[in-house]
Amino acid sequence: MSILIMSRLFRAQLGSSSRKMLAVRLADFADDNGKGIWPSVETLAQETELSVRTVQRLLADFVNEGLLIIVRKATGRPGEATRYDFDMRAIDRLPDAKQPETTGDTMSPVDPAEQTGDTMTRVTPTTETGDTDCVEGCHHVTRTVIEPSIEPSVERDAPARGNLGDEEENPKAIETAFKRFFLSWKTAIHDSEPDARREWGALSPDERVRALAHSESYQAIALSTGRKYLCSAAKYLKERRWVKLAEQSVQSPQTETTEMVSVFSRAGRALLMTKLFLPVRALSLTPIEQNIIETKPEKKDLIWRDKKEKQGWPEAVQLIERKRFTVTNRIVEISKDFERVAVNGPVWEAWKRAYAERCWPWPLAPERLEFAQFPPIPADVNDLDEAVSIAIENFQSRLNEGRNDDAA
Repeated sequence: MSILIMSRLFRAQLGSSSRKMLAVRLADFADDNGKGIWPSVETLAQETELSVRTVQRLLADFVNEGLLIIVRKATGRPGEATRYDFDMRAIDRLPDAKQPETTGDTMSPVDPAEQTGDTMTRVTPTTETGDTDCVEGCHHVTRTVIEPSIEPSVERDAPARGNLGDEEENPKAIETAFKRFFLSWKTAIHDSEPDARREWGALSPDERVRALAHSESYQAIALSTGRKYLCSAAKYLKERRWVKLAEQSVQSPQTETTEMVSVFSRAGRALLMTKLFLPVRALSLTPIEQNIIETKPEKKDLIWRDKKEKQGWPEAVQLIERKRFTVTNRIVEISKDFERVAVNGPVWEAWKRAYAERCWPWPLAPERLEFAQFPPIPADVNDLDEAVSIAIENFQSRLNEGRNDDAA
């Protein structure tokens, strides 16, 4: 039982006595952090004297408004009801209850001289008894009809379509817009919705507009760079990542260039190496290869090396066989510092040995090719094999920059 939450709900304006009754009863199950609510709908209906149908509807309303968060849905098994938590920030945002004379939809006195058309009887707060949300009269009490106010209610008529213009004064619109944002986030199924909602609530109305507007663009560009993980929705909001998106070049990194390149060019070699950094494909020996190994065990390493080189990285082999292809702007950008290496020279041979050591397919240079492009090797390392190994590691690190640091 959380006396703290119950006290706050008693002082808050929830819209109807039924809503307040149910919210206070839920608080009776929660701890002071708003967690641990899992009574069945039937139990809530019995203890609040509301119909099951009304309880179901109000619970759905509380979830849609952000007051409740679904932690785990009911499985249908006996004793396993849906588990909820209160969103404490949403409770803090609830408006205070109005004075008795203005509570609910009671009508202000109307001067008879000003009455036109149908006249209406003023309803006082003392007549608002019974479960006004139960249309079936399930409490065996005469249902009192509360007539609408002549003056439009700001809260009743506030837009609930997610229009961000009035969010500061309309918590329901804030929640609706948040739902639209969160459900469109590609990792939403794994993300923490309460964390994302907290960060959403911390934004200004203008920031929420921008966050929602740039959400899809940010996700598309982030994933197009080859990163394995997309940052969480909460991290996107907390770090204002749409600002970084706006600062990027108009030309998208995932856009392919129109120029055709080969594996011996800067961008072509860079793309080839990105394919070689992928995990080796799972391979198995053919019956003939197995027979050869059984007959001549000394050929085992040679057979496996040849098999990996030809079949271990099929995407790289395809690039070599295609000879000419296009690359993305990002690949062009990260290959700008590649260096020319003389064909059949000492650095060339060092690169060739590095490929052979890793069983990577080595592109055969055309007869007239004089130079090819490779990642720069460190000038302060005398051993060429070691220098090439460092160059490979450095390029792989640059390639992975920004991919894994966004994991939530």
